[in-house]
Amino acid sequence: MFRRIALVSLCFLALTHSQQVGKEVTETHPRLPFQKCTRSGCTNVSNGQVVLDANWRWLHVTDGFT
Repeated sequence: MFRRIALVSLCFLALTHSQQVGKEVTETHPRLPFQKCTRSGCTNVSNGQVVLDANWRWLHVTDGFT
């Protein structure tokens, strides 16, 4: 029983160690101004940010861009 718990724990440790924060480029979100528009016109300019999908992030190796 102890061996099984130790094995499962080591597997989870390996998974969490392999997930590292990207260090190549700091993540900055492009700014996107938007307005709320009605039939009478557009008002309330708000500044927002765009977040890119995970498909555009580097996921394969920690020291590469692909």
